[in-house]
Amino acid sequence: MTKVGFGVLTMNSGLAIYRAREDAASVLFVVGSYLLLLLLFAYLRTYERSPPGSPLRERARRAVWQLTTLLTVGFA
Repeated sequence: MTKVGFGVLTMNSGLAIYRAREDAASVLFVVGSYLLLLLLFAYLRTYERSPPGSPLRERARRAVWQLTTLLTVGFA
């Protein structure tokens, strides 16, 4: 199911980039949002797979908060 979701996200982002190809700011926004979402899900997966209390889990938690904040600010 996750792969299907990423496939839909990728196709939707590609279509948005194609439609906004004349507007550099819109293309940059879509590409940036897409990359932030990919990073967010990668860090979420790291967080979920790390043992509780490990330094890796703590770093992933901090990265998730930062990426979520960046996405929120970007979409606001």
